[in-house]
Parts: sequence; structure tokens; C-alpha cells
Amino acid sequence: MYTMMQVCRELDLTYQTLKFYCNEGLVPNVKRDKNNRLQACPFCPFSMNMLSGTENNP
Repeated sequence: MYTMMQVCRELDLTYQTLKFYCNEGLVPNVKRDKNNRLQACPFCPFSMNMLSGTENNP
């Protein structure tokens, strides 16, 4: 599992870009707190592959 900042570093994205993707629904299973703010939710390998444009083919 990855945090938002780990995803940003791994994929060379800005935090704002990743936040935009989450807000637009491009990242599945994003969690929000009671104030509707993005939580430091874990990203699964599927999300990482989707964001990087690669597939996980065994």
C-alpha cells in the first residue's frame, strides 16, 4: 500500500495533480474524512499501475 505522497514520488506527480485525479474519480476507493477532505488513504498496486499506465500481467 502507498500513501498519496509515496505515489507522487514514485510516479513523479505533483500532489495537486494526484488530488485532481482523486477528485475527478480517476482513482478508485478514495476515502474522505467527515469534512470531505482526502485522507492519506493507501493506494493499492492496481491504482499505482493504473496511474502509471502499466498493467500487472502475471
